Amino acid sequence: MIKHLKTVLLALLLLLPALSNAANRMSRVYMYGFACSFNDSTVAFTSIQGVDSCYLQSRTGFLVSRDNYSYQLRDYLKSKGVTDATCIVVFSPKRKKVEKRYAKMLKRYEHPKKGNFIVKKISNADFKFSGIEPYDSVAASGGKAKGKKAKQK
Repeated sequence: MIKHLKTVLLALLLLLPALSNAANRMSRVYMYGFACSFNDSTVAFTSIQGVDSCYLQSRTGFLVSRDNYSYQLRDYLKSKGVTDATCIVVFSPKRKKVEKRYAKMLKRYEHPKKGNFIVKKISNADFKFSGIEPYDSVAASGGKAKGKKAKQK
């Protein structure tokens, strides 16, 4: 009886990485980045981009490793001399939803009565998000490095 229980537990332990990977599904996601600094009145918007190799949580639809996408924008801005930027990423699998959020947020910062912000737009030629494979799927696929960014095309 105990031998069978150990065998079943061992099998479950071996299947756990594959099951955790099933919780994430790869999808095309539309996103844009926003950056602002509390030391400056300049804000930056990337253009809306479609990123193919993004992973969404199956249950919640939330972007896996979303902080790493904002770090991509932060690192780009650091290379351009902007050191104190706080960056966020807005995403959705539906382009219309992202376009609506983009327009609303852009209107908020370009509105002359709501503040004197300098809005800078970052084009796709200057900056492009690259897909990130989640830590679990790299480990489950036998990859050696965890959390590596997908290769840019």
